[in-house]
Amino acid sequence: MWLLDWSMRVFELREKLDGRLKALGNGCLTLSLPRKRLSGCACHSPLAHFYIHHSGSSIREIHPFTTVTHLASKKSITRAGDETIRIQFLFKKSESVDALQVLSEPLLKKSSQWTSRLASLVDEEKAETVSSTGDDPAQWRTSLSVAESKRAAEYGVETPLRLEGPYFTPADPERFETVVCLVAGTGLSGAIAITAAYQAHRARSQSMTETPTATTATTCRIATDSGGQWRRCVVVWTVREKDAITMPFIEALKCDGLEIQTHKTGGTQPRPDMSRILKEVCGESGGTTWCYLSGPSGFISAAEQACGQIEGLSWFAARWD
Repeated sequence: MWLLDWSMRVFELREKLDGRLKALGNGCLTLSLPRKRLSGCACHSPLAHFYIHHSGSSIREIHPFTTVTHLASKKSITRAGDETIRIQFLFKKSESVDALQVLSEPLLKKSSQWTSRLASLVDEEKAETVSSTGDDPAQWRTSLSVAESKRAAEYGVETPLRLEGPYFTPADPERFETVVCLVAGTGLSGAIAITAAYQAHRARSQSMTETPTATTATTCRIATDSGGQWRRCVVVWTVREKDAITMPFIEALKCDGLEIQTHKTGGTQPRPDMSRILKEVCGESGGTTWCYLSGPSGFISAAEQACGQIEGLSWFAARWD
């Protein structure tokens, strides 16, 4: 089985994909990759992760990342003639490394963490310099042209990567009336995928109500089989003030029943009281609520303690360690 598993992984990793990196600010980036072969995937859970290999960062290393893309809804709207869909990831640059330094100083490249080496391909600092200096040629003081910097900021930077997966985490939020996502930092990725699943669920429920056709009758049967009672989705994102950005992807996912809370921490701002938040959402009983937890290990431990105080509450903690 071990040999079979690795043979399948090598088979998946054989193909290079044209990824696109784009800076969101404060060291946060998105990575978008074209993905084939979704047909046949049992992609019902909104939570899935892939392993990413980037030879420019490391020949040997391959790292897991939770995708922000809800694969099931992407699969359902993809036309038969479409060969690929875009799989997106969110990650944080762990330290500031200048892109030109990385290219010219191999020792610096080796000492950088994998995500920082990948992230350094996007020249955020120069893109920010361009936005503040404008298009005056007299102020072009970097080796990277203003046009190139603007293009990198708006469209991102292309780089070849290899992708292996998806691996799904068993989760069926449609069985619950309320889903709460307690997430910190880039743990937001899974919450975005869950939010996309909620939007798709709402759209499906609305279409069943408005257009009782044979097609929607089939959809209704599927929703009934999985519970189909999801009425509320609450995302609580904790982020350090110095790392805070506008929550990515969320604007396009807004719909009735979706609640978004951002709690900035650091300095004089305390961490959110997760016990209080859960009690406000669930009341004294959490029998109809499911909670998704993701973030640093300390955050997850505190969130699990808070979940344990709500009778009947179900939860899942996304841990990589």
